[in-house]
Amino acid sequence: MDGEEQIAGIAQCWTSAYIKDLAVASEWRRRGLGEALLLHAFECFRQRGAPHVELKVEIDNPSGALRLYQRMGMEALV
Repeated sequence: MDGEEQIAGIAQCWTSAYIKDLAVASEWRRRGLGEALLLHAFECFRQRGAPHVELKVEIDNPSGALRLYQRMGMEALV
């Protein structure tokens, strides 16, 4: 939440080590919020014993999501 009680970002995850939605409001992008949300999700799944985390992303996603996931060590499955 930002100072005006608006949602700045969210990570919605399933219990099966799957990140269903990761969203950061446009005015909050490029400040590390997406990375922080991913790291938190990764840690939660690690504590549950998950061997890996999955998500789906459109290859042409204009938000820069694919670059973020790659920077965070995620790899594409074919």
